[in-house]
Amino acid sequence: MREVVTWARSHPDIDSEHIGVWGTSYSGGHALMMGALDRRISAVVAQVPLVDGDGFFGASLKGGGGEKFLERLALDRDGRQAGEPAKTIRAAPGGSTTADWAAATDAEGVWPNRMTLRSLEAVASYMPVNHTKRISPTPLLMLVANEDEVTPLEPQLAAFENAREPKRLVRFDCQHYDVYVPPLVDRSAAEARDFFVEHLSTA
Repeated sequence: MREVVTWARSHPDIDSEHIGVWGTSYSGGHALMMGALDRRISAVVAQVPLVDGDGFFGASLKGGGGEKFLERLALDRDGRQAGEPAKTIRAAPGGSTTADWAAATDAEGVWPNRMTLRSLEAVASYMPVNHTKRISPTPLLMLVANEDEVTPLEPQLAAFENAREPKRLVRFDCQHYDVYVPPLVDRSAAEARDFFVEHLSTA
Protein backbone atom coordinates (compact mmCIF):
# COMPACT_ATOMS: atom_id res chain seq x y z
CA MET A 1 0.00 0.00 0.00
CA ARG A 2 2.85 2.38 0.73
CA GLU A 3 4.37 1.62 -2.67
CA VAL A 4 1.04 2.50 -4.30
CA VAL A 5 1.11 5.86 -2.52
CA THR A 6 4.65 6.41 -3.77
CA TRP A 7 3.53 5.67 -7.34
CA ALA A 8 0.44 7.88 -7.01
CA ARG A 9 2.51 10.84 -5.83
CA SER A 10 4.57 10.66 -9.03
CA HIS A 11 1.51 10.56 -11.32
CA PRO A 12 0.89 13.85 -13.17
CA ASP A 13 -2.90 13.61 -12.73
CA ILE A 14 -2.87 13.04 -8.97
CA ASP A 15 -2.53 15.72 -6.30
CA SER A 16 0.39 14.34 -4.31
CA GLU A 17 -0.51 16.42 -1.25
CA HIS A 18 -4.07 15.14 -0.94
CA ILE A 19 -4.09 11.34 -0.83
CA GLY A 20 -6.44 9.35 1.38
CA VAL A 21 -6.42 5.71 2.35
CA TRP A 22 -9.48 3.47 2.93
CA GLY A 23 -9.50 -0.07 4.25
CA THR A 24 -12.03 -2.54 5.56
CA SER A 25 -11.73 -5.53 7.91
CA TYR A 26 -8.11 -6.77 7.74
CA SER A 27 -7.18 -3.96 5.37
CA GLY A 28 -8.93 -1.58 7.76
CA GLY A 29 -6.05 -2.39 10.09
CA HIS A 30 -3.68 -1.65 7.20
CA ALA A 31 -5.30 1.77 6.73
CA LEU A 32 -4.69 2.56 10.40
CA MET A 33 -1.07 1.46 10.11
CA MET A 34 -0.64 3.56 6.96
CA GLY A 35 -1.94 6.60 8.78
CA ALA A 36 0.38 5.96 11.71
CA LEU A 37 3.52 5.35 9.66
CA ASP A 38 3.19 7.45 6.50
CA ARG A 39 2.87 11.24 6.76
CA ARG A 40 2.12 11.45 3.04
CA ILE A 41 -1.44 10.33 3.88
CA SER A 42 -3.93 13.21 4.30
CA ALA A 43 -6.97 11.26 5.57
CA VAL A 44 -7.66 7.74 6.89
CA VAL A 45 -10.90 5.75 6.80
CA ALA A 46 -10.96 2.37 8.54
CA GLN A 47 -14.16 0.33 8.25
CA VAL A 48 -14.83 -2.54 10.71
CA PRO A 49 -11.04 -2.82 11.05
CA LEU A 50 -9.08 -5.67 12.53
CA VAL A 51 -7.08 -3.89 15.23
CA ASP A 52 -6.24 -6.69 17.69
CA GLY A 53 -4.86 -9.81 16.04
CA ASP A 54 -4.52 -11.63 19.33
CA GLY A 55 -8.17 -10.98 20.15
CA PHE A 56 -9.22 -12.11 16.69
CA PHE A 57 -7.16 -15.26 17.07
CA GLY A 58 -8.72 -15.94 20.46
CA ALA A 59 -12.24 -15.37 19.11
CA SER A 60 -11.52 -17.81 16.31
CA LEU A 61 -10.68 -20.45 18.92
CA LYS A 62 -13.66 -19.75 21.17
CA GLY A 63 -15.32 -22.83 22.61
CA GLY A 64 -12.04 -24.54 23.41
CA GLY A 65 -9.69 -26.52 21.22
CA GLY A 66 -6.86 -24.01 21.42
CA GLU A 67 -4.11 -26.55 22.05
CA LYS A 68 -5.46 -28.81 19.33
CA PHE A 69 -5.44 -25.91 16.90
CA LEU A 70 -1.83 -25.07 17.79
CA GLU A 71 -0.99 -28.68 16.96
CA ARG A 72 -2.67 -28.23 13.58
CA LEU A 73 -0.51 -25.15 12.95
CA ALA A 74 2.64 -27.13 13.71
CA LEU A 75 1.56 -30.02 11.47
CA ASP A 76 0.79 -27.54 8.68
CA ARG A 77 4.30 -26.08 8.95
CA ASP A 78 5.85 -29.54 8.79
CA GLY A 79 3.63 -30.48 5.86
CA ARG A 80 4.52 -27.39 3.84
CA GLN A 81 8.19 -28.08 4.46
CA ALA A 82 7.63 -31.54 2.98
CA GLY A 83 5.98 -30.03 -0.12
CA GLU A 84 2.34 -30.50 0.86
CA PRO A 85 -0.21 -27.77 0.01
CA ALA A 86 -1.07 -25.29 2.76
CA LYS A 87 -4.01 -26.36 4.90
CA THR A 88 -7.10 -24.13 4.89
CA ILE A 89 -10.10 -23.44 7.10
CA ARG A 90 -13.39 -21.60 6.58
CA ALA A 91 -12.85 -17.87 6.95
CA ALA A 92 -16.47 -17.15 7.84
CA PRO A 93 -18.09 -19.53 10.36
CA GLY A 94 -21.64 -20.80 10.09
CA GLY A 95 -24.67 -19.40 11.85
CA SER A 96 -24.27 -15.69 11.05
CA THR A 97 -24.95 -13.12 8.36
CA THR A 98 -21.23 -13.35 7.70
CA ALA A 99 -21.67 -17.00 6.73
CA ASP A 100 -24.63 -16.13 4.51
CA TRP A 101 -22.57 -13.46 2.73
CA ALA A 102 -19.61 -15.82 2.36
CA ALA A 103 -21.77 -18.65 1.02
CA ALA A 104 -23.34 -16.37 -1.59
CA THR A 105 -20.04 -14.96 -2.83
CA ASP A 106 -18.42 -18.42 -2.84
CA ALA A 107 -21.26 -19.78 -4.98
CA GLU A 108 -20.83 -16.88 -7.41
CA GLY A 109 -17.09 -17.46 -7.62
CA VAL A 110 -16.39 -14.03 -6.10
CA TRP A 111 -14.66 -14.99 -2.87
CA PRO A 112 -14.01 -18.57 -1.73
CA ASN A 113 -14.74 -18.91 1.98
CA ARG A 114 -11.28 -20.20 2.84
CA MET A 115 -8.10 -18.95 4.43
CA THR A 116 -4.82 -20.71 5.12
CA LEU A 117 -3.90 -21.74 8.63
CA ARG A 118 -0.66 -19.78 8.33
CA SER A 119 -2.69 -16.63 7.55
CA LEU A 120 -4.58 -16.98 10.82
CA GLU A 121 -1.30 -17.56 12.63
CA ALA A 122 0.15 -14.36 11.13
CA VAL A 123 -2.93 -12.35 12.09
CA ALA A 124 -2.33 -13.18 15.76
CA SER A 125 0.71 -10.89 15.89
CA TYR A 126 -0.92 -7.94 14.07
CA MET A 127 -1.82 -5.14 16.52
CA PRO A 128 -2.80 -1.84 14.84
CA VAL A 129 -4.48 -0.83 18.13
CA ASN A 130 -1.01 -0.12 19.51
CA HIS A 131 -0.29 2.42 16.77
CA THR A 132 -3.44 4.52 16.40
CA LYS A 133 -2.11 7.22 18.74
CA ARG A 134 0.44 8.03 16.03
CA ILE A 135 -2.12 8.79 13.31
CA SER A 136 -2.74 12.36 14.53
CA PRO A 137 -2.60 15.00 13.11
CA THR A 138 -3.94 13.07 10.09
CA PRO A 139 -7.77 13.05 10.24
CA LEU A 140 -9.24 9.63 11.08
CA LEU A 141 -12.70 8.16 10.46
CA MET A 142 -13.61 4.77 11.91
CA LEU A 143 -16.79 2.94 10.89
CA VAL A 144 -17.64 0.10 13.28
CA ALA A 145 -20.39 -2.52 13.61
CA ASN A 146 -21.93 -2.80 17.06
CA GLU A 147 -22.55 -6.54 16.64
CA ASP A 148 -19.29 -7.38 14.87
CA GLU A 149 -18.68 -11.12 15.11
CA VAL A 150 -15.47 -11.15 13.03
CA THR A 151 -13.34 -8.29 14.33
CA PRO A 152 -14.37 -7.75 17.98
CA LEU A 153 -15.94 -4.36 18.73
CA GLU A 154 -14.26 -3.54 22.05
CA PRO A 155 -10.70 -3.47 20.62
CA GLN A 156 -11.96 -1.24 17.80
CA LEU A 157 -13.38 1.21 20.32
CA ALA A 158 -10.11 1.05 22.28
CA ALA A 159 -8.17 1.81 19.09
CA PHE A 160 -10.37 4.84 18.46
CA GLU A 161 -9.99 6.01 22.05
CA ASN A 162 -6.23 5.59 21.72
CA ALA A 163 -6.20 7.83 18.64
CA ARG A 164 -5.87 11.57 19.03
CA GLU A 165 -7.83 14.35 17.35
CA PRO A 166 -8.96 14.99 14.70
CA LYS A 167 -11.07 11.84 14.64
CA ARG A 168 -14.65 10.70 14.10
CA LEU A 169 -16.46 7.49 15.02
CA VAL A 170 -19.58 6.16 13.27
CA ARG A 171 -21.36 3.11 14.70
CA PHE A 172 -23.81 0.90 12.80
CA ASP A 173 -26.23 -1.51 14.50
CA CYS A 174 -25.21 -4.49 12.40
CA GLN A 175 -22.77 -7.36 12.00
CA HIS A 176 -19.39 -7.27 10.26
CA TYR A 177 -20.33 -7.85 6.62
CA ASP A 178 -23.62 -5.93 6.71
CA VAL A 179 -21.78 -2.72 5.81
CA TYR A 180 -20.90 -4.28 2.43
CA VAL A 181 -24.47 -4.85 1.25
CA PRO A 182 -27.71 -2.85 0.92
CA PRO A 183 -29.06 -0.97 2.67
CA LEU A 184 -26.03 -0.15 4.85
CA VAL A 185 -23.45 -0.09 2.06
CA ASP A 186 -24.91 3.20 0.82
CA ARG A 187 -24.57 4.74 4.28
CA SER A 188 -21.05 3.46 4.94
CA ALA A 189 -19.85 4.54 1.49
CA ALA A 190 -21.42 7.98 1.93
CA GLU A 191 -19.70 8.46 5.29
CA ALA A 192 -16.31 7.66 3.74
CA ARG A 193 -16.98 9.80 0.67
CA ASP A 194 -18.02 12.84 2.69
CA PHE A 195 -15.02 12.48 4.99
CA PHE A 196 -12.63 12.39 2.04
CA VAL A 197 -14.34 15.36 0.37
CA GLU A 198 -13.98 17.32 3.62
CA HIS A 199 -10.31 16.53 4.19
CA LEU A 200 -8.93 16.07 0.68
CA SER A 201 -10.64 18.95 -1.09
CA THR A 202 -8.28 21.53 -2.57
CA ALA A 203 -11.00 24.15 -3.02
